[in-house]
Amino acid sequence: MTPLAAVVTYIPTEIIVVYVAVVAAMTAPGAAGPTSFAAWVAFAAFLIATPIVVWLTYAAKVQSGRSNLPTDPSRWPRWEMAAGTVAFAVWAFALPQTPFISFGWYTPAVAGVAILVVSTSIGLLAPFVAKRITL
Repeated sequence: MTPLAAVVTYIPTEIIVVYVAVVAAMTAPGAAGPTSFAAWVAFAAFLIATPIVVWLTYAAKVQSGRSNLPTDPSRWPRWEMAAGTVAFAVWAFALPQTPFISFGWYTPAVAGVAILVVSTSIGLLAPFVAKRITL
C-alpha cells in the first residue's frame, strides 16, 4: 500500500468524493486551481465535516448492530475522528489544486514528506488506539 493510500483509508469516501467535486466545480477552465478564498472555505468546511462524518458512519454501524446510538463522548471513535481529520488535511495538502499553493514555502516535495510522515504515524499508532465497534 502506498503512503497516500494509507492516509486515504482513514478519510470517509463521502468526504473525498464531494471535496474533489467541489474543488473541480470551483476551478475555472484553464486555471491552476480555485480562487484562494473559495479553496480555503471549502478546505475548512470539509476539515470540520470529516470528524462528523466519521462519527455518523460509526453511529450507523453501531445502530445496525441493534445497539444504542453512541451519544456519550466516551463511546465516540475519537481516534478515528482525529486520524480521519489529520488524514484529510494532509491529503488535501497534497492535491494538485490545494489552497496551500498560496504559501511560498509549499512544494509538492513538502506535500510528499507530509504524506509519508502522517501515513507512517497513523499506521504505527492505529493498532494501539483504534476503537472497536462494541455492539
